[in-house]
Amino acid sequence: MTNYQKGAAFERKVKADLISKGWFAVRSAGSHGAVDIIAHHKSFTLYVQVKLDGAFPPKERRELMRLAEKHGAAAILADKRERGFIAYTFLGRYGDRPFEPEGIGEYG
Repeated sequence: MTNYQKGAAFERKVKADLISKGWFAVRSAGSHGAVDIIAHHKSFTLYVQVKLDGAFPPKERRELMRLAEKHGAAAILADKRERGFIAYTFLGRYGDRPFEPEGIGEYG
């Protein structure tokens, strides 16, 4: 399996995880853009960048945050942890913090 195939498979896993938690989620397959998944729940929208290894170059991070701010969304990094666990991180202007898709009330 190529790195592209592994990344695409993990994007599909993140999308399925968000859907299982009540989100409407759409994957931007093959776009190579700043946003891999757009997810929406109630009045809250996530712009998600998915990384297998958690490495997130500053230029990509700035672009994701710029787009999210422009469109009133939250910038989220989803990365793979041990045993396939998905870690979500809210990327904030004043620091990052863990994000749990079930607990959207505390962020909205």
